[in-house]
Amino acid sequence: MEYILFVAGIVIIFISLFLTHRAQSDNDQYFLENEMISEVRILKKDLESKLENISKNKNDFNHILNNELNNNVQKKELAILNEKLEELIFKVEEFEFKLEGISERLNHSNNLSKLDNIEKTPLNNADKNNEYQEIKKLIDQGLSIVEVAQKLDMGSREVELIYKFNSRREI
Repeated sequence: MEYILFVAGIVIIFISLFLTHRAQSDNDQYFLENEMISEVRILKKDLESKLENISKNKNDFNHILNNELNNNVQKKELAILNEKLEELIFKVEEFEFKLEGISERLNHSNNLSKLDNIEKTPLNNADKNNEYQEIKKLIDQGLSIVEVAQKLDMGSREVELIYKFNSRREI
């Protein structure tokens, strides 16, 4: 019997170590993604400003080249520059699309972590007392624990525990 308890204890310890390690690696990945996204955003802003400058200067450049350069070789160079500019614009748009996807995934994971944090925050005594009063009022009206839980958007076990715990305190 002692050996079984010893083995069970060892297994529980290994499981807790594994879960702790896994949670830490998830946090490291989250911070790495945040850091990468901030660097990507900075690069995106730089690219956008450069692209904006290029776009502003493109019209002036085209105007000067069209007025002063009538040579076929120079027109071909202008066409090549225009093609490269369009390729650059296309790549920037692809980059923005990928960045939006990463941002959405990050926002989704941030929202999930915020929900986890919200669920983990303890309620103060006033909130607990208000919940109990509301639960007591609904139960006194004749609703069952399950109906009260649905109405308050809580778990039925949670409602039951709050009701029983606080009703003992009143006695």
